Amino acid sequence: MPKGDVLMETDRKIDIAKKIAKELIDVKRTEWTKWVEYYKLRRDLTKAISFSHVLSESLMLRAGQKRSYGRISSVMMKNKMILEGISVNETFEIFGYVGWLISTSSGFG
Repeated sequence: MPKGDVLMETDRKIDIAKKIAKELIDVKRTEWTKWVEYYKLRRDLTKAISFSHVLSESLMLRAGQKRSYGRISSVMMKNKMILEGISVNETFEIFGYVGWLISTSSGFG
């Protein structure tokens, strides 16, 4: 499906968000939110995945943060094909649902 051709139903967006959130084991909402902000600025999933990979190897971050960014990198790479077929605005919405799901599962961590 070309980007922006057909609007996706909310239930489908939530299903995608649940799938992604389920794979983001031990990722804190703060790291997720920072990554999403980078994606929103660049509007380029490949660059955002690369950014999370770089952060996962950064000497400036704590071990937990590095693990979170490594997990984000691998999960988003795994789901890249699904997300690339979705409009940017709908992707933002999905990522918002993911953030909500992460915060509810981790006690707003």
